[in-house]
Amino acid sequence: MLDINDFNHFLENEEDENFQQIVQNLKSFLLSDEAFEYDALIPKFTALSDYLDPYDTRLMDKRLEPIVPIMELICAKLNEKEDANYASLLDSLTYLYYASSKYAKALETQEKSMLIREALYGENSPITAKSYDLLGAIYLAQKAYEKAEAFYLKALSIREEVLGEEHPDTATSYNSVAGLHESMGAFQKAQALYEKVLEIKRRTLGEEHPHTATSYNNLGLLYKKLKKCKEAKAMLEKLLNMVDKSSYQHLSTLNLTRSIKEIEKSMKQEKKVKFKQRGRYCESI
Repeated sequence: MLDINDFNHFLENEEDENFQQIVQNLKSFLLSDEAFEYDALIPKFTALSDYLDPYDTRLMDKRLEPIVPIMELICAKLNEKEDANYASLLDSLTYLYYASSKYAKALETQEKSMLIREALYGENSPITAKSYDLLGAIYLAQKAYEKAEAFYLKALSIREEVLGEEHPDTATSYNSVAGLHESMGAFQKAQALYEKVLEIKRRTLGEEHPHTATSYNNLGLLYKKLKKCKEAKAMLEKLLNMVDKSSYQHLSTLNLTRSIKEIEKSMKQEKKVKFKQRGRYCESI
């Protein structure tokens, strides 16, 4: 049985009032051995899954460890359910394991979610594609590049065909494949896809959306790797002007400032080199 202190410890460190209320409402369900009304709890499970969205990069700013035993018990208590709500809870638990580098558990949990979705919707559904994309992320973290690519491309193919290129979920798949290319050192391929993702997110989500901000960050840091200093500086400076808002707390102002200073230093060094090379050319005339 879960210790009530697991809840209290988490609530002391979690400032989101909505999530505090969700967890408080679930206490009676988790700490009771009595029968419960599943349908009555579905809205609370949905709210919990929405909060622990694996695609929400803002979660990286939060302390997630205390949530793990809570989510484990919820999923264990619902292990006979095979519906969309349970699959979404498994996605959240997958993310918690992934964020803690517990990749074997993340893989096992997401495979269970995938099987539920395949049974409910079939393999070619955009809903099932979410599981394929998450499995790709787990394999990428383990540097199992071939398996990661297979799942990423499967998700992308489904989303392109069913949702179209301009859908945010399709942009997520492009971003996943771009991250794979970047991890494998194929920076030019990654650049083309990151640029495509940014344009889609700007059109579909807007300039100020946190997911759009994440794309600015991804592309800016890739430009930095490619030594495209001017482009990198423009991206990261634009992003720095956005991160004072609470929605962008997943992006570190300190890291952004440090990256911009490193880029400026590289630009100064590049100017010095060009100046010296021009001087040597003049002396040879």
